[in-house]
Amino acid sequence: MKYSSLDFDEDSHSAASLSHLPFLDHLDEKQLQIVLDNANIQKFAPGERIIREGDSDKFIYFLISGHVRIEKENTKINDLRRTGDLFGEMCLVDGNPRSANVVAQKETTCLSVNGECFYSGDEESRLLYENILYRVFSGVLVERLRKANGEILYLRKELDQSRSNSRVVTR
Repeated sequence: MKYSSLDFDEDSHSAASLSHLPFLDHLDEKQLQIVLDNANIQKFAPGERIIREGDSDKFIYFLISGHVRIEKENTKINDLRRTGDLFGEMCLVDGNPRSANVVAQKETTCLSVNGECFYSGDEESRLLYENILYRVFSGVLVERLRKANGEILYLRKELDQSRSNSRVVTR
């Protein structure tokens, strides 16, 4: 894993380009700078673990480029490939340890943000960050729930078909 501080004179990822990532696009210049002061660009090699299930860190990640796989018990849960895809957010919502592994599938670049920064500062800033965090997180979670519902429906239909076929064979 390679870390790169956010020195925008040297880094190819400018503050302006990062400000277009979901969540960050809701922040004004001052708020964006607070987040970026608590962030790093990280590069991961194929097969490198980004998040380990059971860890308790408070970092969230925005995918800039590449492909990551979310897995639990060596079973794929999801693949993320879109610029701006967010992962690692659940620990900020519920405070529990990481619930899955996240592994780079090819060369991957992420913006990692220390989530603690969202709960620092004055009361007005904290409320603003919490409002934006939960709005963005709810959008991500709704998208994932819709996908999970589609997969559950597919599996139930497969199970019903399998049961129906086994009844025909046993008669």
